[in-house]
Amino acid sequence: MTATRNIELDIMKGVAIVLVVIFHATRGFADAGLIADTFTLQAFDAAAYSFHVQVFFLISGMLVGFGVASKTFRKGWELYRTYIIWSLISGGTAVALAGATNKSLTWVDLAMIPVVPIQHFWFLLYLVVAMFVGLLIKPKLLGAVGMLALSGVLQAIGAERWMFELPYWTAFYLAGAALYADKQLPQARWWWDVTALVVLAGSAYYAAANQVDIRSLMFLPASISGIYLLFSLAARLGGVAGTGALAFMGRNSLSIYVAHILFSSGFRIVAQKLVPGFEPTILLVASIAVGVIGPLMMQVVLARLGLAALFGFPKQSPLSGFGRSGD
Repeated sequence: MTATRNIELDIMKGVAIVLVVIFHATRGFADAGLIADTFTLQAFDAAAYSFHVQVFFLISGMLVGFGVASKTFRKGWELYRTYIIWSLISGGTAVALAGATNKSLTWVDLAMIPVVPIQHFWFLLYLVVAMFVGLLIKPKLLGAVGMLALSGVLQAIGAERWMFELPYWTAFYLAGAALYADKQLPQARWWWDVTALVVLAGSAYYAAANQVDIRSLMFLPASISGIYLLFSLAARLGGVAGTGALAFMGRNSLSIYVAHILFSSGFRIVAQKLVPGFEPTILLVASIAVGVIGPLMMQVVLARLGLAALFGFPKQSPLSGFGRSGD
């Protein structure tokens, strides 16, 4: 892939990770009763959840899906190690702060982490599985279709949730590998933009109105539309000055993903203790900012201390690539 294409993928990941932080924060605030869980918020939440994690599976497939088996195994092991480390850190913190957080965990939950994910770390474990499955399936696009079909059948017969979720997410990884093999990514066209926006908005409205999970086969058109809109946005922003921050966040999205809840929730808890009656809207915005900036600062500090690899991050400081146009 070209450098221009790389920065587009970085921008896509940057936008997606910001959406992850925003809607994890809004869900946390709504669960805590700090903001109203309005229909509008639910509709925007559904729209984001239709594609913001799916795109990470897709891009991972594009970057890893046709790699040499030994390299894929190494990347998979590194990712699994990161999954274990940060699941234990986040889960251990939740156990220690039982009663102060929205959702409690037990020591049994921590003991089961190697095979049963907690919190938002399911993404890392499912991605590791998708990477290994991808080594076994050669016709990637056909494999993606097969995985979606398998997911639908398992859901229809009432299988356990993880059993139909795994093939669903793996399908996006395989689709990404198929896109890489074809060497063609969607081109931005205004009429495609409008069509995708209408499909995404309509699906989000329906999901919110009927209180259904938008992360399902029924809403696959919404997921495809959302991913396309990210492609389109990144293509239009790729040559625009000032998009370096988004690309920077995209290149370092792993640290934001694993640590954003620790930072944003930790900030909310401390702020409420220190300033009772903190204006919820201001607190929400500040929590989102801390959830994005905090993990990046942590990664910089760990790199300078020579501890980044210990926590599952690249050894070099993320600042070494800031302002770069591509990898």
